Amino acid sequence: MPHKFKIGQLVDYHPPTGNHAPRGPYLIVAQLPKRDGDFEYRIKQANGMHERIVSESVLTTAQGAAAISEITEFMGYRLDARPLGKGWRVLIYPPGAKSPLSKYASNLEMGSKEAVVKEAKAIVEGHLHRTMRSS
Repeated sequence: MPHKFKIGQLVDYHPPTGNHAPRGPYLIVAQLPKRDGDFEYRIKQANGMHERIVSESVLTTAQGAAAISEITEFMGYRLDARPLGKGWRVLIYPPGAKSPLSKYASNLEMGSKEAVVKEAKAIVEGHLHRTMRSS
């Protein structure tokens, strides 16, 4: 049986009783293997810097998460643009990678998708420049 949630999907986190983590919408950052019979995921709040590892059983599809992502290619990188809040977030996947870069482009306030994609392209160019310098 495959994972229920995909990388980049918005989910609601329902922490177990006694866990004082904030409830609410989180972004799936990575799919992890099964542990004790339940798939695990790395998740991160929309504006958060910290990631959590949680079981699939404490996640549900986020309310209003039916929005479809728009995927484009730029210099071999996959840019996954998703509506989030009133704005947009663009996750950046290097060629052949299943997990996105830790840095992403976003504007959660009435920003245009085009402006956030432009910011993501600048991140890709910077990543390529750093990668080429270290080679």
